[in-house]
Amino acid sequence: MSKCWWFPYKVKTNRYVIVSDEDCKRGEMWDLLQDGYDIVWDSAINKEMAKTHVKEQIDAYLDAYQKDYPLVRLPLEDPQPLTLENIPISFKEAKNFIDQHHRHCVAPHGHKFSVGLWDTDVLVGVAIAGLPIARHNNDGFTLEITRCCLKSSIYKNGVSRLISSIYQAGKAMGYRRIVTYTLDEESGVSLRACGFKLEGLSKGGSWNSAARPRIDKGPTGPKKKWVKQIS
Repeated sequence: MSKCWWFPYKVKTNRYVIVSDEDCKRGEMWDLLQDGYDIVWDSAINKEMAKTHVKEQIDAYLDAYQKDYPLVRLPLEDPQPLTLENIPISFKEAKNFIDQHHRHCVAPHGHKFSVGLWDTDVLVGVAIAGLPIARHNNDGFTLEITRCCLKSSIYKNGVSRLISSIYQAGKAMGYRRIVTYTLDEESGVSLRACGFKLEGLSKGGSWNSAARPRIDKGPTGPKKKWVKQIS
C-alpha cells in the first residue's frame, strides 16, 4: 500500500515538518496539533513531491489564514523545516516532562543535570543524568543517563541529540564513563548510533523488601546495560 505524505506547519514559528501516514500511526500527528501545528497538505504521494510543493501550499494556507485572522502578523521569510536545539533545563522541568510523557517510568528523585530538546517554542524531549543507581558503578567518574524521553517519534534523531548532549556535558565535567539501561525488548538503536556498547543483561528485580517496603514505579524485568567510555 502506498504512503500518503503530509506536512504540518506552525504559523507562530514559521516551521514545517514533512511526515508520512506511517510516521503517524501511533497518534504522533495529534502531538503536533497539540504543539500548535496545523495540517497544511495531506495529499502528497511521495516525500519529494511534498518537498517540491511546500512553499506554494503554505502560501495558499497563509492567504486563507490572513482572511480569518486579519490582525495577525504573518511571517515575512520563507517557511523553514523544523529544527531542534538543546537547552539546559531545571530538574523540576525535566521531572514534569517525564511524568507526563514517559511510557513506563516516573521521574527519578534527583539529578546531576538535565538537558531539554526544544522545537523553537515548545519542549519536546528531555534527558536526565545522575549518579549511578548500582553501587558498584558509583566510582565518582561514572555518569548514568537515568531517563531519556521524547514526546513524539516525529522528532527524528531527538534521542541521539539528547544522549550526545549528556556525553558532551559529562566529558566537560570530567566523567570517564556513561552507563544507561533499556528494557530487554528495546533495540537500543539510538544508543548504538551514539557509540554505546551492550555490556550485558541484568536480572532485574524489585526494590521492595520486608525490611524496607516500597512500591515499584517502573518495570522490574531484565534490562540491558549500555556503556560508553568518555574520551
